[in-house]
Amino acid sequence: MGLGIMFCIDEIMILQDVSQYIKEGQNSDPSVQRILSIFPSSYCTFEVVLMARLLFFFLFNVICSISLTFVVNDEMERVERGEEMRLN
Repeated sequence: MGLGIMFCIDEIMILQDVSQYIKEGQNSDPSVQRILSIFPSSYCTFEVVLMARLLFFFLFNVICSISLTFVVNDEMERVERGEEMRLN
């Protein structure tokens, strides 16, 4: 859930930064520049947002896969504990 929130915040920050630059000619925010520095400078804003989405969705899928693989299943743990208590 936190990854999704960060994704939304980053996308909004990038779009607001570009909007402020276009409308008022303000300098770019340093935190947005750090995000943009990950991608090649030849990418337009749309491509950066799209690539950031792909990156966040990839990370989300990796985190979900790890949690499904390595996190203990509560239901199975309860069944095993119940069987252990019944046998004792």
